[in-house]
Amino acid sequence: AVREALAAAIDKESIVSGVWQGYADPSSTMIPPAILGPAAADIEPVAADPARAGEILDAAGWVLGANGIREKDGQPLKLTMISGFPSAETHRSMPEFVQAQLRDVGIEVEIVQTPDTATYETRLAAGEGDLWAEVGSQNDGNPCFLPDLLFSTPIPGGEPESAWYGAAFAPGESFDAFIGDCRSATSIEEVQEAAAGAMKVVIDDEFVVLPLAGIREIYAASEKIADFTPHPSGLNQRWTELSTSG
Repeated sequence: AVREALAAAIDKESIVSGVWQGYADPSSTMIPPAILGPAAADIEPVAADPARAGEILDAAGWVLGANGIREKDGQPLKLTMISGFPSAETHRSMPEFVQAQLRDVGIEVEIVQTPDTATYETRLAAGEGDLWAEVGSQNDGNPCFLPDLLFSTPIPGGEPESAWYGAAFAPGESFDAFIGDCRSATSIEEVQEAAAGAMKVVIDDEFVVLPLAGIREIYAASEKIADFTPHPSGLNQRWTELSTSG
């Protein structure tokens, strides 16, 4: 209930305009939509609705205290946000925007900034945090790459480092089944549909992931460049097929 309330309380549009000022777009998925193709439309995150967030928390027994922070059985609803991966600077003022929006529905958020990836992952491995601010990377053209890497149920006896995210966030069998379909798919359409199904579980059903924004990559090119089309995976941007005119 708390995760669903978080999703309803956060207004992505105001965060995108206030933090990235036109250089990002509100996101409904955890990877570039172009990688998912038409299947991206299958993912429909919760719309911003602070009143509904309050109703969800009320129904779950989190009532507003005299100080404006919700509590249940004497426990205040206080969360710690760890910012971030790859660095706190990447997120700019996003954590403060989220902090203010959640405060409006009675959730207190403490922001902890980590200076680098190593410090962030140390806290993740120890479970020292509730919300984890990250800028994900789409390393290749595989729609399942990031969800598989982060949220598959850990293999017993596997490398601990490879299981940090799964140990903290894995949503379970339904998600794993879609990832299995991803791995066995034999066409682009099949893998896109399986990846969308997996992300629907973590975004729409379990509220494990709250996508905020797709941050734009900015390129500068001479007007003589005739046919440059950015690849949605920055690591796969090809420069060898460009042509010039004039």
